[in-house]
Amino acid sequence: MEKGFDRRSFVAGGAAAGFLALAGGALAACTTDSPSKSEGNPTDTAQTAVDKASPIAAVAAPSQWDKEADIVVVGAGGGGLTAATRARQEGLSIIVVEKLNIVGGNTQSATMFSVPGNTPDQDAREFAVPSYPFEPEKWADFMINAHQQSGNPEMLKLIGSNVPELFTWVSDSWGIDNWTLAPAGSYYTVAPLGMDEIIGKAYEVGQQLGAEFMLGTSAKALVKDGDRVVGLQVTDETGKELYLHGTKGVLLCGGGFASNKDLLAEYCPSALTRAAACFLSSSDQGEPLRMALGAGAEVVHKDSFAIFDGGMDWEEFGGEWCHYLYDGATQLVRQPWLLIDASGNRMRYIPTNKAGSLTDQAAIETATPGNRSYIIFDSKWDEYALPFEQKACRTLIKDGVDRQPYVPEYYQDYHAGVQDAIDMGVIRKFDTIEELAESLDMDSTVLAAAVDKWNATCATGEDDFMYPLDPSWLHPVSTPPYYGAKIGGNLFLTATGVAINTKMQVLDTKSKPIPGLYAGWYTAAGAFAPSTMVSMRYSPCGVTRSFLGGYLAVGTIAAEEM
Repeated sequence: MEKGFDRRSFVAGGAAAGFLALAGGALAACTTDSPSKSEGNPTDTAQTAVDKASPIAAVAAPSQWDKEADIVVVGAGGGGLTAATRARQEGLSIIVVEKLNIVGGNTQSATMFSVPGNTPDQDAREFAVPSYPFEPEKWADFMINAHQQSGNPEMLKLIGSNVPELFTWVSDSWGIDNWTLAPAGSYYTVAPLGMDEIIGKAYEVGQQLGAEFMLGTSAKALVKDGDRVVGLQVTDETGKELYLHGTKGVLLCGGGFASNKDLLAEYCPSALTRAAACFLSSSDQGEPLRMALGAGAEVVHKDSFAIFDGGMDWEEFGGEWCHYLYDGATQLVRQPWLLIDASGNRMRYIPTNKAGSLTDQAAIETATPGNRSYIIFDSKWDEYALPFEQKACRTLIKDGVDRQPYVPEYYQDYHAGVQDAIDMGVIRKFDTIEELAESLDMDSTVLAAAVDKWNATCATGEDDFMYPLDPSWLHPVSTPPYYGAKIGGNLFLTATGVAINTKMQVLDTKSKPIPGLYAGWYTAAGAFAPSTMVSMRYSPCGVTRSFLGGYLAVGTIAAEEM
Protein backbone atom coordinates (compact mmCIF):
# COMPACT_ATOMS: atom_id res chain seq x y z
CA MET A 1 0.00 0.00 0.00
CA GLU A 2 1.35 3.38 -0.96
CA LYS A 3 0.75 6.76 0.66
CA GLY A 4 -1.58 7.60 -2.18
CA PHE A 5 -3.83 4.62 -1.42
CA ASP A 6 -7.22 5.28 -2.95
CA ARG A 7 -10.10 6.86 -1.07
CA ARG A 8 -12.45 3.91 -1.55
CA SER A 9 -10.16 1.57 0.35
CA PHE A 10 -9.76 3.99 3.23
CA VAL A 11 -13.49 4.60 3.50
CA ALA A 12 -14.26 0.89 3.44
CA GLY A 13 -11.61 0.26 6.06
CA GLY A 14 -9.75 -2.20 3.87
CA ALA A 15 -6.39 -0.57 4.50
CA ALA A 16 -6.79 -0.64 8.26
CA ALA A 17 -5.35 -4.11 8.76
CA GLY A 18 -2.03 -2.91 7.44
CA PHE A 19 -1.71 0.11 9.70
CA LEU A 20 0.75 -0.01 12.54
CA ALA A 21 -0.22 1.77 15.71
CA LEU A 22 0.99 2.29 19.24
CA ALA A 23 0.05 0.18 21.32
CA GLY A 24 0.32 -1.44 22.73
CA GLY A 25 -0.38 -1.82 21.82
CA ALA A 26 0.17 0.26 22.54
CA LEU A 27 1.49 2.21 24.04
CA ALA A 28 2.31 5.65 25.28
CA ALA A 29 1.21 7.90 22.46
CA CYS A 30 -0.72 8.00 19.22
CA THR A 31 -0.24 6.38 15.86
CA THR A 32 0.97 8.50 12.99
CA ASP A 33 2.20 5.80 10.66
CA SER A 34 1.74 5.66 6.95
CA PRO A 35 0.07 2.52 5.64
CA SER A 36 2.98 2.14 3.24
CA LYS A 37 5.06 0.78 6.10
CA SER A 38 3.08 -2.46 6.13
CA GLU A 39 3.46 -3.29 2.48
CA GLY A 40 3.67 -6.96 1.73
CA ASN A 41 2.60 -8.43 5.08
CA PRO A 42 2.58 -12.22 4.95
CA THR A 43 -0.58 -14.21 5.38
CA ASP A 44 -1.12 -14.89 9.06
CA THR A 45 -1.17 -18.65 9.20
CA ALA A 46 -2.05 -18.67 12.89
CA GLN A 47 -5.44 -17.18 12.04
CA THR A 48 -6.56 -20.11 9.89
CA ALA A 49 -7.91 -21.85 12.98
CA VAL A 50 -11.65 -22.31 13.45
CA ASP A 51 -11.61 -19.28 15.73
CA LYS A 52 -9.03 -16.73 16.79
CA ALA A 53 -9.27 -17.31 20.53
CA SER A 54 -8.35 -20.97 21.04
CA PRO A 55 -4.92 -21.91 22.41
CA ILE A 56 -2.33 -22.95 19.84
CA ALA A 57 -1.01 -26.30 21.04
CA ALA A 58 2.73 -26.74 21.35
CA VAL A 59 4.33 -29.22 18.98
CA ALA A 60 7.00 -31.85 19.53
CA ALA A 61 10.64 -31.23 18.75
CA PRO A 62 11.70 -32.22 15.23
CA SER A 63 14.36 -34.78 14.44
CA GLN A 64 16.41 -31.96 12.93
CA TRP A 65 16.33 -28.20 13.54
CA ASP A 66 16.53 -25.73 10.66
CA LYS A 67 18.16 -22.94 12.67
CA GLU A 68 19.59 -22.65 16.16
CA ALA A 69 20.40 -19.83 18.58
CA ASP A 70 20.62 -19.32 22.32
CA ILE A 71 17.39 -17.28 22.25
CA VAL A 72 14.48 -17.21 19.82
CA VAL A 73 12.23 -14.16 20.07
CA VAL A 74 8.72 -13.64 18.70
CA GLY A 75 8.19 -10.01 17.70
CA ALA A 76 10.61 -7.30 16.56
CA GLY A 77 8.93 -4.41 18.34
CA GLY A 78 10.47 -2.63 21.31
CA GLY A 79 10.94 -5.81 23.34
CA GLY A 80 12.45 -7.80 20.48
CA LEU A 81 14.85 -5.00 19.62
CA THR A 82 16.16 -4.56 23.16
CA ALA A 83 16.45 -8.35 23.43
CA ALA A 84 18.52 -8.49 20.24
CA THR A 85 21.03 -5.87 21.36
CA ARG A 86 21.35 -7.03 24.95
CA ALA A 87 21.68 -10.68 23.96
CA ARG A 88 24.64 -9.91 21.72
CA GLN A 89 26.17 -7.71 24.41
CA GLU A 90 25.89 -10.69 26.77
CA GLY A 91 27.49 -13.02 24.23
CA LEU A 92 24.26 -14.84 23.40
CA SER A 93 23.16 -15.67 19.86
CA ILE A 94 19.62 -14.64 19.00
CA ILE A 95 17.01 -15.00 16.25
CA VAL A 96 14.15 -12.48 16.18
CA VAL A 97 11.04 -13.56 14.24
CA GLU A 98 8.71 -10.84 12.93
CA LYS A 99 5.62 -11.48 10.83
CA LEU A 100 5.70 -8.02 9.24
CA ASN A 101 8.33 -7.11 6.69
CA ILE A 102 9.64 -4.29 8.88
CA VAL A 103 10.76 -4.02 12.49
CA GLY A 104 9.17 -1.82 15.11
CA GLY A 105 5.71 -3.33 15.55
CA ASN A 106 3.38 -1.02 17.43
CA THR A 107 6.40 0.61 19.08
CA GLN A 108 7.31 2.47 15.90
CA SER A 109 4.23 4.64 16.28
CA ALA A 110 5.12 5.89 19.76
CA THR A 111 6.26 9.42 20.43
CA MET A 112 7.21 9.17 24.09
CA PHE A 113 9.56 7.24 26.33
CA SER A 114 8.15 7.73 29.81
CA VAL A 115 10.43 7.68 32.84
CA PRO A 116 9.17 8.39 36.39
CA GLY A 117 12.44 9.91 37.55
CA ASN A 118 16.18 9.58 38.13
CA THR A 119 17.39 10.85 34.76
CA PRO A 120 19.88 13.76 34.68
CA ASP A 121 17.38 16.21 33.18
CA GLN A 122 14.72 15.29 35.70
CA ASP A 123 17.17 15.55 38.59
CA ALA A 124 18.19 19.00 37.34
CA ARG A 125 14.53 20.02 37.59
CA GLU A 126 14.11 18.16 40.87
CA PHE A 127 11.20 16.32 39.34
CA ALA A 128 10.07 12.75 39.96
CA VAL A 129 6.86 10.79 40.46
CA PRO A 130 5.45 10.90 43.09
CA SER A 131 8.07 13.14 44.71
CA TYR A 132 11.70 14.11 44.38
CA PRO A 133 14.15 12.44 44.78
CA PHE A 134 12.93 9.39 42.90
CA GLU A 135 12.56 6.19 44.91
CA PRO A 136 11.23 3.00 43.24
CA GLU A 137 9.43 1.87 46.40
CA LYS A 138 7.55 5.16 46.74
CA TRP A 139 6.67 5.06 43.06
CA ALA A 140 5.40 1.47 43.38
CA ASP A 141 3.21 2.44 46.35
CA PHE A 142 1.94 5.45 44.42
CA MET A 143 1.05 3.24 41.46
CA ILE A 144 -0.73 0.70 43.65
CA ASN A 145 -2.87 3.47 45.13
CA ALA A 146 -3.56 4.85 41.66
CA HIS A 147 -4.80 1.42 40.53
CA GLN A 148 -7.15 0.67 43.40
CA GLN A 149 -4.62 -1.43 45.37
CA SER A 150 -4.51 -3.93 42.52
CA GLY A 151 -0.86 -3.73 41.54
CA ASN A 152 1.86 -6.26 42.22
CA PRO A 153 4.36 -4.54 44.55
CA GLU A 154 7.37 -6.60 43.51
CA MET A 155 6.62 -6.21 39.81
CA LEU A 156 6.14 -2.47 40.17
CA LYS A 157 9.39 -2.13 42.10
CA LEU A 158 11.05 -4.06 39.28
CA ILE A 159 9.75 -1.55 36.74
CA GLY A 160 10.56 1.50 38.83
CA SER A 161 14.08 0.27 39.58
CA ASN A 162 14.90 -0.59 35.98
CA VAL A 163 13.26 2.08 33.81
CA PRO A 164 15.90 4.75 34.57
CA GLU A 165 18.62 2.16 33.90
CA LEU A 166 16.86 1.17 30.67
CA PHE A 167 16.75 4.80 29.56
CA THR A 168 20.51 5.10 29.98
CA TRP A 169 21.09 1.74 28.30
CA VAL A 170 18.93 2.66 25.27
CA SER A 171 20.72 6.00 24.96
CA ASP A 172 24.19 4.45 25.16
CA SER A 173 23.58 1.23 23.23
CA TRP A 174 21.75 2.79 20.32
CA GLY A 175 23.44 6.19 20.30
CA ILE A 176 20.33 8.23 21.09
CA ASP A 177 21.44 11.71 22.15
CA ASN A 178 18.54 13.96 21.13
CA TRP A 179 16.12 13.31 23.98
CA THR A 180 14.22 16.30 25.31
CA LEU A 181 12.31 16.48 28.55
CA ALA A 182 8.69 17.48 28.23
CA PRO A 183 7.54 20.65 30.01
CA ALA A 184 7.71 20.76 33.79
CA GLY A 185 4.89 18.82 35.37
CA SER A 186 5.36 15.82 33.11
CA TYR A 187 7.74 12.92 33.51
CA TYR A 188 7.79 12.01 29.82
CA THR A 189 11.11 12.12 28.09
CA VAL A 190 10.48 12.51 24.39
CA ALA A 191 12.27 11.82 21.15
CA PRO A 192 11.37 14.91 19.07
CA LEU A 193 10.39 13.06 15.88
CA GLY A 194 8.86 9.99 17.46
CA MET A 195 10.33 6.51 17.61
CA ASP A 196 11.27 6.04 13.94
CA GLU A 197 14.85 7.14 14.50
CA ILE A 198 15.19 5.01 17.62
CA ILE A 199 13.75 1.93 15.95
CA GLY A 200 16.05 2.40 12.97
CA LYS A 201 19.13 2.71 15.16
CA ALA A 202 18.08 -0.27 17.29
CA TYR A 203 17.69 -2.46 14.21
CA GLU A 204 21.00 -1.27 12.77
CA VAL A 205 22.89 -1.92 16.01
CA GLY A 206 21.29 -5.34 16.42
CA GLN A 207 22.38 -6.35 12.94
CA GLN A 208 25.88 -4.97 13.45
CA LEU A 209 26.22 -6.99 16.63
CA GLY A 210 25.17 -10.17 14.82
CA ALA A 211 21.52 -10.62 15.78
CA GLU A 212 19.50 -12.43 13.12
CA PHE A 213 16.14 -10.94 12.13
CA MET A 214 13.69 -13.12 10.19
CA LEU A 215 11.20 -10.62 8.76
CA GLY A 216 8.00 -11.71 7.03
CA THR A 217 8.04 -14.84 9.18
CA SER A 218 4.96 -15.97 11.11
CA ALA A 219 5.20 -17.88 14.37
CA LYS A 220 2.96 -20.96 14.28
CA ALA A 221 3.55 -22.80 17.57
CA LEU A 222 5.95 -23.27 20.44
CA VAL A 223 8.04 -26.41 20.41
CA LYS A 224 8.32 -28.44 23.61
CA ASP A 225 10.56 -31.30 24.67
CA GLY A 226 8.92 -32.75 27.74
CA ASP A 227 8.07 -29.85 30.04
CA ARG A 228 10.56 -27.45 28.50
CA VAL A 229 9.93 -25.01 25.67
CA VAL A 230 12.87 -25.50 23.31
CA GLY A 231 11.98 -23.67 20.13
CA LEU A 232 9.52 -22.24 17.68
CA GLN A 233 7.72 -23.52 14.59
CA VAL A 234 7.44 -20.79 11.93
CA THR A 235 6.50 -20.14 8.33
CA ASP A 236 9.07 -17.97 6.60
CA GLU A 237 8.54 -15.33 3.93
CA THR A 238 8.61 -17.96 1.18
CA GLY A 239 5.93 -20.07 2.88
CA LYS A 240 8.41 -22.70 4.03
CA GLU A 241 7.87 -24.30 7.43
CA LEU A 242 10.93 -24.13 9.69
CA TYR A 243 11.86 -25.19 13.22
CA LEU A 244 14.01 -22.77 15.22
CA HIS A 245 15.88 -24.12 18.22
CA GLY A 246 16.17 -21.76 21.21
CA THR A 247 18.68 -23.63 23.34
CA LYS A 248 18.42 -21.28 26.32
CA GLY A 249 14.94 -19.91 25.90
CA VAL A 250 12.06 -18.62 23.79
CA LEU A 251 10.93 -15.06 24.44
CA LEU A 252 7.44 -13.84 23.48
CA CYS A 253 7.46 -10.11 22.69
CA GLY A 254 4.55 -10.03 20.25
CA GLY A 255 2.30 -7.60 22.08
CA GLY A 256 -1.37 -7.90 22.95
CA PHE A 257 -4.60 -8.76 21.14
CA ALA A 258 -6.53 -5.51 20.68
CA SER A 259 -7.18 -6.34 17.02
CA ASN A 260 -8.60 -9.79 17.76
CA LYS A 261 -12.28 -9.56 18.64
CA ASP A 262 -12.51 -13.27 19.48
CA LEU A 263 -9.79 -12.97 22.11
CA LEU A 264 -11.33 -9.73 23.38
CA ALA A 265 -14.68 -11.46 23.83
CA GLU A 266 -12.96 -14.19 25.81
CA TYR A 267 -10.57 -12.16 27.96
CA CYS A 268 -11.48 -8.45 27.65
CA PRO A 269 -15.24 -8.26 27.04
CA SER A 270 -15.51 -4.77 28.54
CA ALA A 271 -13.18 -3.49 25.84
CA LEU A 272 -15.73 -4.51 23.23
CA THR A 273 -18.43 -2.70 25.20
CA ARG A 274 -16.59 0.54 25.88
CA ALA A 275 -14.47 0.84 22.74
CA ALA A 276 -16.20 1.81 19.51
CA ALA A 277 -13.14 1.07 17.40
CA CYS A 278 -9.56 -0.15 17.56
CA PHE A 279 -6.69 1.61 15.87
CA LEU A 280 -4.09 -1.12 16.26
CA SER A 281 -2.97 -3.19 13.34
CA SER A 282 -2.87 -6.84 12.40
CA SER A 283 0.33 -7.04 14.45
CA ASP A 284 -1.77 -7.06 17.65
CA GLN A 285 -3.70 -10.27 16.98
CA GLY A 286 -2.55 -12.19 20.07
CA GLU A 287 -0.77 -15.17 18.51
CA PRO A 288 1.94 -15.15 21.25
CA LEU A 289 -0.75 -15.28 23.94
CA ARG A 290 -2.45 -18.20 22.22
CA MET A 291 0.85 -20.06 21.85
CA ALA A 292 1.62 -19.53 25.53
CA LEU A 293 -1.83 -20.85 26.44
CA GLY A 294 -1.09 -23.92 24.33
CA ALA A 295 2.02 -24.48 26.42
CA GLY A 296 0.04 -24.35 29.66
CA ALA A 297 0.37 -20.69 30.64
CA GLU A 298 -2.01 -18.88 32.98
CA VAL A 299 -3.82 -15.70 31.96
CA VAL A 300 -4.01 -12.85 34.46
CA HIS A 301 -5.68 -9.47 34.75
CA LYS A 302 -8.65 -10.38 32.64
CA ASP A 303 -10.70 -7.48 31.32
CA SER A 304 -7.84 -4.99 31.61
CA PHE A 305 -7.28 -2.65 28.70
CA ALA A 306 -6.74 0.98 27.73
CA ILE A 307 -8.63 3.27 25.37
CA PHE A 308 -8.36 6.78 24.07
CA ASP A 309 -11.30 9.14 23.65
CA GLY A 310 -13.41 9.84 20.58
CA GLY A 311 -13.85 6.42 19.04
CA MET A 312 -16.58 6.00 16.43
CA ASP A 313 -18.19 2.73 15.33
CA TRP A 314 -17.10 2.49 11.70
CA GLU A 315 -18.25 -1.13 11.54
CA GLU A 316 -21.85 -0.02 11.98
CA PHE A 317 -21.58 1.85 8.69
CA GLY A 318 -19.71 -0.74 6.66
CA GLY A 319 -16.17 -0.07 7.83
CA GLU A 320 -13.93 -2.24 9.99
CA TRP A 321 -13.18 -2.60 13.69
CA CYS A 322 -9.56 -1.54 13.14
CA HIS A 323 -9.64 1.96 11.76
CA TYR A 324 -6.73 4.30 11.11
CA LEU A 325 -6.53 6.79 13.96
CA TYR A 326 -5.39 9.89 12.07
CA ASP A 327 -8.36 9.94 9.71
CA GLY A 328 -9.36 13.57 10.31
CA ALA A 329 -12.87 12.68 11.42
CA THR A 330 -11.62 11.15 14.67
CA GLN A 331 -9.61 14.27 15.43
CA LEU A 332 -12.62 16.49 14.72
CA VAL A 333 -14.93 14.75 17.19
CA ARG A 334 -12.23 14.90 19.89
CA GLN A 335 -12.35 18.70 20.04
CA PRO A 336 -14.18 20.61 22.85
CA TRP A 337 -17.66 20.77 21.32
CA LEU A 338 -20.89 20.28 23.21
CA LEU A 339 -20.39 16.88 24.88
CA ILE A 340 -23.42 15.23 26.50
CA ASP A 341 -24.78 11.87 27.58
CA ALA A 342 -28.09 10.35 26.48
CA SER A 343 -29.92 12.40 29.13
CA GLY A 344 -28.48 15.65 27.81
CA ASN A 345 -26.13 16.16 30.75
CA ARG A 346 -22.91 18.05 30.06
CA MET A 347 -19.75 16.01 30.41
CA ARG A 348 -16.24 17.05 31.33
CA TYR A 349 -13.65 17.74 28.64
CA ILE A 350 -9.97 17.34 29.55
CA PRO A 351 -7.57 19.29 27.31
CA THR A 352 -4.39 17.63 26.12
CA ASN A 353 -2.23 19.86 28.30
CA LYS A 354 -3.42 17.78 31.26
CA ALA A 355 -1.66 14.53 32.22
CA GLY A 356 -3.59 11.44 31.20
CA SER A 357 -6.12 13.49 29.25
CA LEU A 358 -6.66 10.98 26.44
CA THR A 359 -7.35 7.92 28.58
CA ASP A 360 -9.16 9.83 31.31
CA GLN A 361 -11.38 11.47 28.70
CA ALA A 362 -12.23 8.01 27.39
CA ALA A 363 -13.31 6.99 30.89
CA ILE A 364 -15.65 9.98 31.00
CA GLU A 365 -17.13 9.35 27.58
CA THR A 366 -17.81 5.66 28.21
CA ALA A 367 -19.04 5.76 31.81
CA THR A 368 -22.54 6.45 30.52
CA PRO A 369 -25.71 4.52 29.65
CA GLY A 370 -24.79 2.38 26.69
CA ASN A 371 -21.12 3.36 27.17
CA ARG A 372 -21.46 6.08 24.55
CA SER A 373 -21.59 9.87 24.54
CA TYR A 374 -22.66 12.44 21.97
CA ILE A 375 -20.66 15.26 20.45
CA ILE A 376 -22.66 18.10 18.85
CA PHE A 377 -21.56 21.07 16.70
CA ASP A 378 -22.83 23.16 13.83
CA SER A 379 -21.85 24.23 10.32
CA LYS A 380 -19.15 26.59 11.59
CA TRP A 381 -16.99 23.68 12.76
CA ASP A 382 -14.21 24.46 10.31
CA GLU A 383 -13.94 28.02 11.59
CA TYR A 384 -13.87 26.92 15.22
CA ALA A 385 -11.86 23.69 15.14
CA LEU A 386 -8.26 24.77 14.53
CA PRO A 387 -8.11 27.43 17.29
CA PHE A 388 -8.87 24.72 19.86
CA GLU A 389 -5.22 23.72 19.33
CA GLN A 390 -5.45 20.29 20.88
CA LYS A 391 -2.22 18.29 20.78
CA ALA A 392 -1.11 14.67 20.55
CA CYS A 393 -3.44 12.55 18.42
CA ARG A 394 -6.17 15.19 18.66
CA THR A 395 -4.11 17.36 16.32
CA LEU A 396 -5.97 18.34 13.15
CA ILE A 397 -3.62 17.56 10.26
CA LYS A 398 -3.09 20.38 7.81
CA ASP A 399 -0.19 21.98 5.96
CA GLY A 400 2.68 22.80 8.25
CA VAL A 401 1.73 20.50 11.14
CA ASP A 402 4.70 18.53 12.48
CA ARG A 403 3.00 15.16 12.11
CA GLN A 404 1.82 15.71 8.57
CA PRO A 405 4.69 13.78 6.90
CA TYR A 406 3.83 10.68 8.91
CA VAL A 407 0.19 10.60 7.83
CA PRO A 408 -1.00 8.97 4.57
CA GLU A 409 -1.26 11.44 1.71
CA TYR A 410 -5.02 11.14 1.54
CA TYR A 411 -5.41 12.28 5.15
CA GLN A 412 -2.83 15.08 5.16
CA ASP A 413 -5.75 17.49 5.00
CA TYR A 414 -8.20 16.50 7.71
CA HIS A 415 -11.17 17.67 5.63
CA ALA A 416 -10.95 14.56 3.43
CA GLY A 417 -11.53 12.18 6.33
CA VAL A 418 -14.26 14.37 7.79
CA GLN A 419 -16.13 14.28 4.49
CA ASP A 420 -15.78 10.49 4.34
CA ALA A 421 -17.30 10.20 7.81
CA ILE A 422 -20.18 12.45 6.83
CA ASP A 423 -20.78 10.53 3.60
CA MET A 424 -20.80 7.23 5.49
CA GLY A 425 -23.04 8.54 8.27
CA VAL A 426 -20.46 8.06 11.02
CA ILE A 427 -20.77 11.80 11.58
CA ARG A 428 -24.43 12.77 11.10
CA LYS A 429 -25.45 15.94 9.29
CA PHE A 430 -29.01 17.31 9.34
CA ASP A 431 -30.81 20.60 8.89
CA THR A 432 -32.73 20.36 12.16
CA ILE A 433 -31.90 19.33 15.71
CA GLU A 434 -34.89 16.99 15.67
CA GLU A 435 -33.57 15.07 12.66
CA LEU A 436 -30.11 14.93 14.19
CA ALA A 437 -31.51 13.55 17.44
CA GLU A 438 -33.44 10.85 15.62
CA SER A 439 -30.35 9.76 13.71
CA LEU A 440 -28.42 9.50 16.98
CA ASP A 441 -31.22 7.54 18.70
CA MET A 442 -31.69 10.38 21.16
CA ASP A 443 -34.90 11.92 22.44
CA SER A 444 -35.37 15.07 20.36
CA THR A 445 -36.63 17.15 23.31
CA VAL A 446 -33.59 16.11 25.36
CA LEU A 447 -31.14 17.12 22.65
CA ALA A 448 -32.99 20.38 21.94
CA ALA A 449 -32.94 21.31 25.64
CA ALA A 450 -29.21 20.50 25.90
CA VAL A 451 -28.46 22.64 22.85
CA ASP A 452 -30.58 25.53 24.19
CA LYS A 453 -28.80 25.41 27.54
CA TRP A 454 -25.41 25.29 25.81
CA ASN A 455 -26.28 28.22 23.58
CA ALA A 456 -27.37 30.27 26.59
CA THR A 457 -24.03 29.52 28.26
CA CYS A 458 -22.15 30.54 25.13
CA ALA A 459 -24.06 33.82 25.05
CA THR A 460 -22.80 34.75 28.52
CA GLY A 461 -19.16 34.15 27.53
CA GLU A 462 -18.50 32.26 30.77
CA ASP A 463 -18.97 28.54 31.37
CA ASP A 464 -20.76 27.82 34.66
CA PHE A 465 -20.21 24.06 34.39
CA MET A 466 -18.27 22.36 37.22
CA TYR A 467 -15.44 21.80 34.75
CA PRO A 468 -15.66 24.97 32.67
CA LEU A 469 -14.30 25.23 29.16
CA ASP A 470 -12.03 28.07 28.12
CA PRO A 471 -14.32 31.01 27.23
CA SER A 472 -12.82 31.12 23.73
CA TRP A 473 -14.15 27.58 23.18
CA LEU A 474 -17.80 28.47 23.81
CA HIS A 475 -19.33 28.28 20.34
CA PRO A 476 -23.13 28.02 19.99
CA VAL A 477 -24.85 25.27 18.05
CA SER A 478 -27.08 27.65 16.12
CA THR A 479 -26.20 27.64 12.42
CA PRO A 480 -27.54 24.71 10.39
CA PRO A 481 -26.77 22.16 9.19
CA TYR A 482 -26.12 20.48 12.51
CA TYR A 483 -23.60 17.73 13.11
CA GLY A 484 -23.32 15.01 15.70
CA ALA A 485 -21.61 11.72 16.42
CA LYS A 486 -21.96 8.91 18.91
CA ILE A 487 -18.56 8.32 20.47
CA GLY A 488 -16.94 5.69 22.64
CA GLY A 489 -13.34 4.65 23.10
CA ASN A 490 -10.44 3.98 20.75
CA LEU A 491 -8.88 0.71 21.95
CA PHE A 492 -5.09 0.77 21.90
CA LEU A 493 -3.84 -1.63 24.55
CA THR A 494 -4.76 -4.88 26.24
CA ALA A 495 -3.34 -5.22 29.75
CA THR A 496 -4.55 -8.80 30.01
CA GLY A 497 -1.80 -11.33 29.36
CA VAL A 498 0.11 -14.38 30.47
CA ALA A 499 1.31 -14.56 34.05
CA ILE A 500 4.99 -13.90 34.64
CA ASN A 501 7.27 -13.49 37.62
CA THR A 502 9.87 -10.79 38.18
CA LYS A 503 12.32 -12.80 36.06
CA MET A 504 9.94 -12.51 33.09
CA GLN A 505 9.40 -16.28 33.18
CA VAL A 506 5.95 -17.41 32.02
CA LEU A 507 3.97 -19.16 34.75
CA ASP A 508 1.62 -22.11 34.39
CA THR A 509 -1.80 -22.49 36.00
CA LYS A 510 -0.12 -23.55 39.27
CA SER A 511 2.11 -20.46 39.27
CA LYS A 512 5.20 -22.47 38.38
CA PRO A 513 7.64 -21.26 35.70
CA ILE A 514 7.35 -23.02 32.37
CA PRO A 515 10.98 -23.97 31.68
CA GLY A 516 12.48 -22.14 28.75
CA LEU A 517 9.56 -19.72 28.19
CA TYR A 518 9.74 -15.98 28.79
CA ALA A 519 7.47 -13.09 27.90
CA GLY A 520 7.75 -9.32 27.69
CA TRP A 521 4.97 -6.83 28.02
CA TYR A 522 2.34 -6.79 26.46
CA THR A 523 2.18 -10.51 25.80
CA ALA A 524 2.53 -10.74 29.57
CA ALA A 525 0.71 -9.01 32.39
CA GLY A 526 1.71 -8.89 36.02
CA ALA A 527 2.30 -5.33 37.21
CA PHE A 528 -1.15 -3.72 37.03
CA ALA A 529 -4.42 -5.49 37.59
CA PRO A 530 -7.13 -2.85 37.51
CA SER A 531 -9.73 -5.12 35.87
CA THR A 532 -10.86 -1.95 34.19
CA MET A 533 -9.43 0.66 31.88
CA VAL A 534 -5.78 1.46 32.36
CA SER A 535 -4.99 5.15 32.76
CA MET A 536 -1.83 6.62 31.24
CA ARG A 537 -1.65 9.27 33.93
CA TYR A 538 1.20 7.79 35.98
CA SER A 539 2.32 4.61 34.27
CA PRO A 540 5.52 4.16 32.27
CA CYS A 541 3.42 2.40 29.71
CA GLY A 542 3.53 1.55 26.05
CA VAL A 543 6.95 1.79 24.52
CA THR A 544 8.77 1.98 27.87
CA ARG A 545 7.51 -1.31 29.22
CA SER A 546 7.75 -2.84 25.76
CA PHE A 547 11.48 -2.07 25.68
CA LEU A 548 11.86 -3.12 29.32
CA GLY A 549 10.37 -6.58 28.85
CA GLY A 550 12.97 -7.76 26.34
CA TYR A 551 15.76 -6.11 28.29
CA LEU A 552 14.87 -7.83 31.57
CA ALA A 553 14.13 -11.23 30.05
CA VAL A 554 17.52 -11.43 28.35
CA GLY A 555 19.11 -10.35 31.61
CA THR A 556 17.53 -13.36 33.32
CA ILE A 557 18.56 -15.74 30.55
CA ALA A 558 22.13 -14.45 30.64
CA ALA A 559 22.26 -14.86 34.43
CA GLU A 560 20.51 -18.21 34.83
CA GLU A 561 20.41 -20.16 31.56
CA MET A 562 24.14 -19.93 30.82
